[in-house]
Amino acid sequence: MKFSFESIFVLFAERFRFLVFAWKAFLFGATLILPVSAERWTGQASPLDGHRLVVLKPSDFLSDGDSGNTGTMRHRATVFGSANPLREVSRAKVSVRFPGKYQLWVRIGRPRKLPRPVLATLSSSGKVLSQALVNGSEESSGVGGKSAFIAYLDAAQKFSRTIDPRKSNDRIGEDLLTELANSKVQAMSRWADLNRLEDLDSNLPFYWWKLPPVELMPGEYELKFVPQEVDPKKMVIPFVDAGFLTTNIDLPYPFLGEIDAKPASYLRFRIDSFPPDKESLRIGLRAQLHHGPWGAGANLSPNGINHPKPPMHSNKGYTRWYRLQDIENFSSFGAASVSLSINVEEGSLGLTEFAVFPHEDFVLHRIDWNEPDGRRLAIKTDFANFPWSIKTFRDYAREHYRMALGATGNSLFQLSRPPLFFSNGWGNESGLGNDYLVKTLRLLGFNSCAAPDNLRNSRRYGWRKAGGHYWPPVWMPYDDRNSTERYLGHYKREFVKNGDKWGDMGTFQIADEPQEMKTKELSTPLWIYRSSDDVTAAWHDPTGSSELLTRKKDLSNCVLEGILHCGGIFDLRVGSFSGKKPLYGFWSVGKRQNSPVNLVAGVNGVNQQGMSRPGAAPNQRGLPFKIVYQSGNEKSGGDVSEAIAALYCNNQLMSMLRGLPAKGAFAILGGGVKSVSSLMLRPILEKERLTGGEVALDLEKKSSPTEDLLSELIEDEKKESIFVRKDLKRFVDEDWVWGGGVPEAHLGFRNWLRERKLSPSDVGAESWDKVRMMTIRELADTPALRRQYYWSRRYANYLTPRAFALAAKGIRSAAPSKDMKGFVALSGHALYLGKTEMPLDMFELAKYPELTPGVSDWMTSGSWRWDSHQSVAYSVAPFNAGARRYGDPPVNFPMMHCVYPTVFRSYTQLANQCKLISYWTFGPSYSSTEGFWSDNPWSYHAVHKMNNRVSQLDDVIGDAVMRPSRVAMLYSHSTHLWSSADSYADKRAAFLALSHEYFQPELVTEEQVVDGCLRHYDALYVLEPNVTRRAQARISRWTEAGGLLWACSNSLVRDEFDEPSDMLADSFGIRRKGKFSDGKRIMKAAKDQTGFRPHAVVNGNSFREVAFEGGVVRATYADGGPAWVEKSIGEGRVVYLGHRPGLTYSSQRVSIGGRPVIWGDVGREVLVRPLRERKVSRDLILSKSKVMASALTGENGSVVVLYNMRPKAVEPLSIVLKEDSEPGSVQVFEADRLVDLPFEYVGGELKLSLPSLNVNEGQMILIRKGPARKDSRASDMKARALRLLSSDDPLDLSAGAWFAGFHPDWNQAESIASLLDHSRWEVRRSAVEALGRLGHGPSAERLSELAKSDRDEHVRADAHYALALVDSASFYETAKNVSARKSPTVRLEVLRAVGLLLDQGGDNAEKIALLALVRNLIGDEVPGIRQLATKLYGRLNPETLLSDALKNKDHSGSLAWWANAVAASDEAFSKYLEEDMPGGEAFFFAVCRYRRDAGLVAELKRRFEAGERSVSLMQAVESQRDPNLVKLVFRKRKDLSDVWRGRLAYQLESTFDRGVGSDLNAWSDELESIE
Repeated sequence: MKFSFESIFVLFAERFRFLVFAWKAFLFGATLILPVSAERWTGQASPLDGHRLVVLKPSDFLSDGDSGNTGTMRHRATVFGSANPLREVSRAKVSVRFPGKYQLWVRIGRPRKLPRPVLATLSSSGKVLSQALVNGSEESSGVGGKSAFIAYLDAAQKFSRTIDPRKSNDRIGEDLLTELANSKVQAMSRWADLNRLEDLDSNLPFYWWKLPPVELMPGEYELKFVPQEVDPKKMVIPFVDAGFLTTNIDLPYPFLGEIDAKPASYLRFRIDSFPPDKESLRIGLRAQLHHGPWGAGANLSPNGINHPKPPMHSNKGYTRWYRLQDIENFSSFGAASVSLSINVEEGSLGLTEFAVFPHEDFVLHRIDWNEPDGRRLAIKTDFANFPWSIKTFRDYAREHYRMALGATGNSLFQLSRPPLFFSNGWGNESGLGNDYLVKTLRLLGFNSCAAPDNLRNSRRYGWRKAGGHYWPPVWMPYDDRNSTERYLGHYKREFVKNGDKWGDMGTFQIADEPQEMKTKELSTPLWIYRSSDDVTAAWHDPTGSSELLTRKKDLSNCVLEGILHCGGIFDLRVGSFSGKKPLYGFWSVGKRQNSPVNLVAGVNGVNQQGMSRPGAAPNQRGLPFKIVYQSGNEKSGGDVSEAIAALYCNNQLMSMLRGLPAKGAFAILGGGVKSVSSLMLRPILEKERLTGGEVALDLEKKSSPTEDLLSELIEDEKKESIFVRKDLKRFVDEDWVWGGGVPEAHLGFRNWLRERKLSPSDVGAESWDKVRMMTIRELADTPALRRQYYWSRRYANYLTPRAFALAAKGIRSAAPSKDMKGFVALSGHALYLGKTEMPLDMFELAKYPELTPGVSDWMTSGSWRWDSHQSVAYSVAPFNAGARRYGDPPVNFPMMHCVYPTVFRSYTQLANQCKLISYWTFGPSYSSTEGFWSDNPWSYHAVHKMNNRVSQLDDVIGDAVMRPSRVAMLYSHSTHLWSSADSYADKRAAFLALSHEYFQPELVTEEQVVDGCLRHYDALYVLEPNVTRRAQARISRWTEAGGLLWACSNSLVRDEFDEPSDMLADSFGIRRKGKFSDGKRIMKAAKDQTGFRPHAVVNGNSFREVAFEGGVVRATYADGGPAWVEKSIGEGRVVYLGHRPGLTYSSQRVSIGGRPVIWGDVGREVLVRPLRERKVSRDLILSKSKVMASALTGENGSVVVLYNMRPKAVEPLSIVLKEDSEPGSVQVFEADRLVDLPFEYVGGELKLSLPSLNVNEGQMILIRKGPARKDSRASDMKARALRLLSSDDPLDLSAGAWFAGFHPDWNQAESIASLLDHSRWEVRRSAVEALGRLGHGPSAERLSELAKSDRDEHVRADAHYALALVDSASFYETAKNVSARKSPTVRLEVLRAVGLLLDQGGDNAEKIALLALVRNLIGDEVPGIRQLATKLYGRLNPETLLSDALKNKDHSGSLAWWANAVAASDEAFSKYLEEDMPGGEAFFFAVCRYRRDAGLVAELKRRFEAGERSVSLMQAVESQRDPNLVKLVFRKRKDLSDVWRGRLAYQLESTFDRGVGSDLNAWSDELESIE
């Protein structure tokens, strides 16, 4: 019996997407519109493979007379989602890149009513090359259309065969699928295949039509469609969908899936040879992503991604195409950066091709596997827009090395010495780029490095190693001695086991971004019963880690049921939990992340089985559960029976467990913060019994809820039973015990209280055995609980820092390097986001000499700047306070992770005595996942300006500490515990405001105040609402004795137990009442008070009224109420502000995304004037405010660290520094080297003057007491380099030659020259670079040979540059054909050499030779090369620069480069102005960005007055900073867009630097005063 094709279809309709039925239905006139996928490309072999291809899309077709296309129609059956109507003549440009005989296919939609013929013509310069009438009613399969489709369908049907009816349907399907699969690999002349048939819309079918084949040469052609005239009444409009040219002229009929692949990241491979002795090859791919989950991978098998059959490639030649976005979790198509590792067995030969459309004619890049690092690649996923982002790891590492050379001015500096450490964060493996990586790190002055092969590289390059772990083992010090011994033992074992790894290590990370550990859990176990009319009675676990366990441990044949409310995964257990051999069953209920599993069950925590159950869904509304625990017959010789237990949730059976003990207990645990609103223990009902491992259920009720079983329970109670019905509270109180938590914590808490001479009553307990921890703020609602909470939290504050300190002590005791710094870096996010509080007690963390306390500085850009980047000073202030010892050096110095480094932040960190700065993380970008800065040139500049400058004054700044301040600011632990957000940001802003006038305060704690620290200060700032009563008393006495107390808003109103304690009222008679409601308040000077502008204030938790006697009002609010009050108290004085002055000051700053914050002066006066009036002294005073400044002094002298935060240069900057004696010398940095600075020393004051401190410039002033001590670093470096040059290790030789190249006085040129023929590229490249740097003339001939013919492109490139340094004439000759060089690395290095020679000057002939080199590279395909060539061209040829710029500016994004070149050339720019600024609007605005000039300003003014308000005009105004232009804009501010108005204050401050801030109304008065 034979099956017809239709009968086969009936069996397999679903599998074959109704295709054949659709075709038959259409051909017989049925109306059927089929579902069509958005894309039909499969990646399988195509008849277009191996042939030339040009694809035309709807957007390519333009109708005559239209500037755009003809207006598209969206249609699901089209190739690209739409089609263009052919209402009139339409044309498309066709670009052919390769010669050949081509056939043109076009796809046209033809409505069924009446086909309208279209004359299709392919022509060149008006000459017809190929022509055909398509879409006509008369057609043949030789032209295309419906008849060709039918012929193709008939051919495809021939691949069906006779099917044996005795086979099952499944077998029939398998046979048919096998046959169809085989049909895909037919010969190129035979592509009739059911999988290549297109779906058709019966109302608007699209058919392919072809034009006669034609020979074409590379060039531009035109395809024209001319619709033919038909009866207008019957005429319908056809649609053109797509077209393509192919050199496969034997193609029987196209398939849209071969050209509709969407733009994406496509790879394919060419396999040239298999590994030795192998006949196949597996290709794997691993991607490192810069987004979660941070990685992706796949096996790229012959039939697709992760296709199992076959997994190996057995054919040489090209593989199929693979779309990377089809790999799970892979980055989307676009600008995303990804690092790829292509994994093939060593010995394989081949290459990788990249395209955004899967065809060989669209290949954008090829990289040979045998190229250095040819299988380790960095990409951006849009290969078309970022083709030169495809590079090997080695190429990428070279770019980073070049950035480091640029930042350091091709100079090498000594490394700083301990106790200063500068670390790179991570140091990931970077393939063959490692040699560049380590040299980059050394150039940037890292003296504590995490780097590949660090044991050897640390010895080569002279740095100390960096390492550690993200988290240590945690042994909380409830018992201090026990924890100490455990840490010491742990690290002794670790350092003995891995001695080489830890030897000579400078820095050791103990923990990364920790927070206070187990704060809530320390209160565990804690269950609270709550019942009211509004809330269901329930037992609550506020800690999230408390457990409930039945008191009875011999329960059997019973049911536990209840309702549990929680949001996390909770566990239910039944069985025996104690003894030497616990045996229990468990169910872990709740959904797992990234998994469908929501129930895991097992016995004793093993034999786990994950499953998905619809009812296993914990929620806050409550999840009903029931456990049936049923015993069987005991086995002989033991007490383990065939007991079984079953769990039900929401009345549904979840899981059943066997092999449990005959008797046992129940436990409820996990789930996070949770509640139990119903709980009952009862006997098993007959209908619930588990029989034979199955469940006996009432088919009507099934697993009945509790309320449905009441009648049965009442009946059961008539029998004798151990189960007594109780209400929920009594049931838990009497029959359950609390579990969870750490009993040792409560014992440790008691001992800690005893050490502080506290009693049980101090924590609200009757006796010591009743003392336990309670760390949950919300529960502290009685006097006793508030005391318990306060002291519990203080103990919790102590525990985590102490644990880290013990870990650090163990590390220091066991480490091979006894000066190794063990550090903990807290998360900076907690300081600035959310509640704004310390992540743990930072003061406590700083008390231990073995531990370096630190914090991550994530202030990078945009909104992640908070008040300003200077806030890092406040971030480390708690560490400096905790380590402070008056009159002695601090216990330790802080560290910071400087993320995405800038000069501002790194200088501020150094200025605040950070001795370890970890620039987290260099990366590199291609082998790191996040936080890397290796691609940012400004970060190289910042790291160099820090590390390599500090190395020149490290003997002074190494032990130097900040000058003591006479101003203190209270940081209250009481406020931290009760209402941290109340004052945290206000303190930070006030801290900065004081530092802007060089009164930077020192933080002090309540404990330090009680211990008498205020005797070291003249002023104390208190912004905290909660302060301990003992500290309040100390402050009161200190004020009366002559101190200046500054307070504000709701400060000093409550004590450490959050109970009322208003010190201002009780001690000083300043009474506050009534909370101020929301609304703005304006503060202005009171009568006879001057010196500050009226301004809006930030209220915070302010009071409505302030009453006092005997004081003076210095400022009022608009309603007349006192805003600034001062009152003399004994010998001292109290200043009170009714609002939040810190936040008020911060609110006036000018802050826009991506730009440095500009501080105003408004609001600062209320903070600093009282200090000036009380003549509070400062060791350091500058002539201008708002320059970050700090003086650090040590045994050998002082260093003043400066950074200009102002929007304009300070010229000059005068500095006065108190010094006990006249210094021996004063030096300042000029071009990164120290030079002498004149000074005057009079009356204990050192007076200095810097000619200028530019915008965003950092500076260090070195003040030595006497001559510098002998420094052996230079001789040590030379000795190391000579040892390396005598080694047999190629990487030693590379390092040795590299070091020697920076030091001509070592006379090692001949030794280095002998390395030019070494087999390793690293050695030859370092030798080439060194000889060029040394100017070694005898090497010129060999360098020329290497530049022309070395087998490694990096060596060739550096040989060109070295040759320019050694023999410029040879360079000109060698480099003259540079534009023909395939290697972009070589071309770029030649341009760098041109720049070098141009800097050195030279005669006209030399400039002509250089110009010839540059001119050939202006149109280079690599953007970076074009950019540098354009810049150099401008310097070499100013005469014709303008005309050349106007010709070339529109080429591939070059406009900005040409504008920059014109702006940089006085001659070209003058011509630009003389010729009335030609080149168009975009060119004009680009020139404005690069040069300031009155002519440009005049044109901007004209445009503005004519009504233009574009974003480009706004940006140009910002660039020019012309006072009159900015005034004009300000006067018309009402006409500006919201965006421009939002930037106007920035433009004003950048232009005038008046300190007015963001208030535009205030600027109106200011500009009048400027007039």
